Amino acid sequence: MTGVGGVSTILPRPVAWQFLILAEIENFGVLRRHLGRPRADTMIVDVAARIGTVLSDARIVIAGRDMIEIAFESEARLALDVAIAALEAALDQPFDIDGELHRIHVQFGAAAGATIGDRDEVHLIEEAERALADARSERVAVARDVNAGAASIDRAQLASDLTIAIDTEELFLQYQPKVHLRRQEITSVEALVRWKHATRGWSYRAISSRSRRNRGTSSR
Repeated sequence: MTGVGGVSTILPRPVAWQFLILAEIENFGVLRRHLGRPRADTMIVDVAARIGTVLSDARIVIAGRDMIEIAFESEARLALDVAIAALEAALDQPFDIDGELHRIHVQFGAAAGATIGDRDEVHLIEEAERALADARSERVAVARDVNAGAASIDRAQLASDLTIAIDTEELFLQYQPKVHLRRQEITSVEALVRWKHATRGWSYRAISSRSRRNRGTSSR
């Protein structure tokens, strides 16, 4: 860009965010027993098609019979949270599979990285995989931020933030039913303490527990 007096001025490029969402069919085994293996193995195509209607600009790759990779970019970090919420709403609707309505439960693990220049795609994938592992245990979508210049989480800072979150009553409960797969009925309900960090997104149970012990807040 040409500036004052014909001097060329290069404006700083806005920070772009790169996102990767891993979407996994949580109840694949149950549906396979009901639908049979051939139809269950193609069920992921139906899920991918619906994801495409929600995120039309995203790059959607079927990574297995129960796994989909969704990649996209935005100038705003909030775009990831908006995308996950939209996907959850769309996939909550039942699927018409060979004339029968079935609910396909999809779990999400995601990673976000602020990128300037070269993108560390491997790091992003690893963080998304960790997020999906957390999502499986927490039974709720989990997003992790890739820290610029550092792969590890500052646990001391996180513990300090947790203390503030407790004092300001930012923690809340989410109730997750536990389903008996064979009887297909709810047998109990698990209460999970949740906290959405202002910059790191959803907290993770293992980190939260360790942070509470380190700061002596377990009994608070």
